[in-house]
Amino acid sequence: MKNGVSPRLDRRIVATLGMLCLAAVAAGCGGGGSTPTFTVTATASTGGTISPQSVEVKRGSRATFDVMPSSGYLVEAVTGCGGSLVGNAFTTAPVSGDCAVLAAFRRPVVSGTIIPAGGTAVDSDVNDPLAPFAPNDDFPEAQRIPNPVTLGGYANAPGAGPEGRSRAEGDELDAFRVGLLGGQVVTLLIASEDVNDDLDLYLLDLDGQIVDASVADAARVESIVVPEGASGEFFLAIRAFSGASKYLLNIGQPVSNMAPATRVSDAFVPGELIVQLADEPASKDSALDGLRLLGARGSRAHETVSRNMLVTLDDLGTQHERIAGARQGIDSLRQSALPFGPLRTRDGIMAAKLETLLTAKALARDPAVAAATPNYLHDLHATFTPDDLNYRFQWHYPQISLPQAWPISTGAGVIVAVIDSGVFLAHPDLAGRMVDGYDFIAGIPGGNDPGESPIPPGGSLFHGTHVAGTVAAATDNGIGVAGTAFDARVMPLRVCTTSGCPSFAIEQALRYAAGLPNDSGTVPTQTASVINLSLGRQGGPALVGEQSLYDQLRALNIVVVASAGNSDTSEPSYPAAYQNVLAVSAVDIEARKAQYSNFGSWIDLAAPGGDLQRDLNADGFPDGVLSTIADDRDGQPVPRYAFLQGTSMAAPHVAGVMALIRSAVPALSAQDIEALLRNGLITEDLGVPGRDDIYGHGLINAARAVTAALNTGGAPVELEPFMSASPPSVNLGTGLATATVVFSNSGGGELEFGGLSEDSGGWLGVASERADETLMLTLSADRTGLAEGVYLVTVTVTSSANTVEVPVFMQVADILSASIGLQNVLLIDPETFVTLDGAVAVPAPDGSQTFRIEGVVPGTYLLASGSDSDNDGFICDAGESCGIYRGAGDVVLIEVEGADFGGLEFTAGYGLSAAQSQALPLAPGRGLPLRRADRPQGDWPRLKR
Repeated sequence: MKNGVSPRLDRRIVATLGMLCLAAVAAGCGGGGSTPTFTVTATASTGGTISPQSVEVKRGSRATFDVMPSSGYLVEAVTGCGGSLVGNAFTTAPVSGDCAVLAAFRRPVVSGTIIPAGGTAVDSDVNDPLAPFAPNDDFPEAQRIPNPVTLGGYANAPGAGPEGRSRAEGDELDAFRVGLLGGQVVTLLIASEDVNDDLDLYLLDLDGQIVDASVADAARVESIVVPEGASGEFFLAIRAFSGASKYLLNIGQPVSNMAPATRVSDAFVPGELIVQLADEPASKDSALDGLRLLGARGSRAHETVSRNMLVTLDDLGTQHERIAGARQGIDSLRQSALPFGPLRTRDGIMAAKLETLLTAKALARDPAVAAATPNYLHDLHATFTPDDLNYRFQWHYPQISLPQAWPISTGAGVIVAVIDSGVFLAHPDLAGRMVDGYDFIAGIPGGNDPGESPIPPGGSLFHGTHVAGTVAAATDNGIGVAGTAFDARVMPLRVCTTSGCPSFAIEQALRYAAGLPNDSGTVPTQTASVINLSLGRQGGPALVGEQSLYDQLRALNIVVVASAGNSDTSEPSYPAAYQNVLAVSAVDIEARKAQYSNFGSWIDLAAPGGDLQRDLNADGFPDGVLSTIADDRDGQPVPRYAFLQGTSMAAPHVAGVMALIRSAVPALSAQDIEALLRNGLITEDLGVPGRDDIYGHGLINAARAVTAALNTGGAPVELEPFMSASPPSVNLGTGLATATVVFSNSGGGELEFGGLSEDSGGWLGVASERADETLMLTLSADRTGLAEGVYLVTVTVTSSANTVEVPVFMQVADILSASIGLQNVLLIDPETFVTLDGAVAVPAPDGSQTFRIEGVVPGTYLLASGSDSDNDGFICDAGESCGIYRGAGDVVLIEVEGADFGGLEFTAGYGLSAAQSQALPLAPGRGLPLRRADRPQGDWPRLKR
């Protein structure tokens, strides 16, 4: 025992202290022991690196790694060791043991929102199995729709059409419930060009009794007018008589002229048909042998040439066995003309008339029958007034007082050069309106727009054709649309391809139009006095050489008009921003800045450009600019009409008015015209008083322009005051709370505003604000306590010159917001036309749809979307919705590099291609396959991220 401690106890203490020392060393503590180190490893997924791959770190210290994505990738997340990423450096938390860091990389994401065009809806049971589904095959489950509306749908007989949700059992009936007003027009536009794909349109009351029906054979348009005084709730039925087809159902304002149709309400003799047999003799077993026997009786016994015969339904009944083929299905139609049950009509006459029409359709389908029509009744001394059938949809012309200008000038003797994608010269509303042009892309005379769609076709936008129609479409010819200066002539000069519009080609076209030396080696017989350029390049420097050319054109007394661009920016767009070029911004139907329009100190004036997201005037179509176009879905361009939006649409309004001025006063110089503009004599002031950066010197006013020109350089004329309203009608729909109507003097002299009244009974609020030359009304709807239905009231304003009545539509109903069908969103290679990536959009309650395309390979893309209601693997076909970033008439490519491309927004709406496109304003069908696609032509700016 030493110092009072036993040897055994001493040994135990020593052992314990040793163990504590080892533990302390392991923990990095203990008097003077070394600090332990740990290993931190790093791993990277495909698409980048993280370095170093491992590092030894002392306890309590941190490790830092460099995180580097490969080209075309970005960092998705870096996790592990409690660390955080700042820039490209990932730093761990203080290390207390071995740990691992994982760096994950990904391709960029392209995302955004698709906004439905104004006043749209979609059939709830289309053939696309991915689209939302709700049956609407009978009246108890009829789909509620708003009014006005453009609705896209699909119907098919059993076994007809592409594979999909409804092919096997068929979707023979689409039933809709809607509030309608007396005099409104309901139109069914059948998308298929095959006459065997036949759809019919029925109007029924809430008891299911037929009020009217349009059942033409082989027609691509069916239409019905709601009987006057019959406002209220109705059913609409779309019936697939045979085959399968997409369609557009349109409900719009009451109109005086409409598409031709075969309706029960038409005047004809019930039970009688006029039948023309085919020239070729029928075989012994022909279904029409019996009809030939009918035709052989009486005075026709010895006739050798077949001519019309009158056949009654009773005649057909007596020959039932001999003409069984022609009668096939007619008996069943008599008992059950609609899939939802027995035929129900209000009276026996209507039943007989409907059976007459259906029998005529069945007879006409027999090859031995050349034609079978009702025995129509005619009025004594009937009159016909020629008119452009779709002028009623061109709200943009009254907005700039064109009707008041036309009695003074129509543009005769003036040539307007349209430097663009060329013009579809065979369009019936443009035929005879051209002078010799030139194609500076192909290097050949003519200036025709051939369309540039490979197989499968359908992507050409025919931009120049639309512009040319606004300038000078034939007017008062009973078809199509009107032109701003309809007696002027267009010089078509093609400078744009699917890759854009080269500067050098534009320069050569400008020189050609002016009669200057150019690379074509030719000059026109007569030069242009007005040039329209609905194209441009955003940003970049002004080029001295280009400016000098525009100075030269001014010296030659040529007025040059250019669109300002559609990027909602003040950054100059050229050529619009050059001196001696009139830069045109765009307004919507309310004469307010269009949401896309550029602005800035370089803007000279404004004109209608439209807005496809709204239908404020209640005509059933989006408030775009309506003009001529072509459709090359089938490989060869055919004439059509379309609504587009953009400053490209605004510029030709101004070019057309310049033609009116130059026709009225040929001696007026380009400098004189610009002086009139700067003095506010040819425009209507908008925005802040005087010139501003949104509207320049104001909205072009055609009536004031030609009057000012005559008073300056011609025979003075006094333009009478005339009050007009913009917009001329208002659609508050189911959810719009307020709208603005501006009354102004679109003529000359002094105008005094008088009384103001409305007949709503209290639900419409009207607040007025008067200025020297305008009266602005703010309309507001209070739907509280109102029964469901469609309401139409009239706001009446009197003046010292005239009285204007503005119809105001409003609806009370629990109806979904605008919709354009499930959108397939595509990223398309603009050079190869191949769809490289895409995604299905996700619908939102407000009708918009969001999309997110992940893993996008870096590159330049055209972004497009569309529905595929018939499930044939193509979006944007005739009768389906379609959208292109950033909008019709304004295509912008996106360049995806090493960052996400989000926040993209564009509008999608309905377009249609149909054989009778001259009867209604129809947009072109741009068929884009889900894996291959065409693109429209034009000058395409690019966005980078």
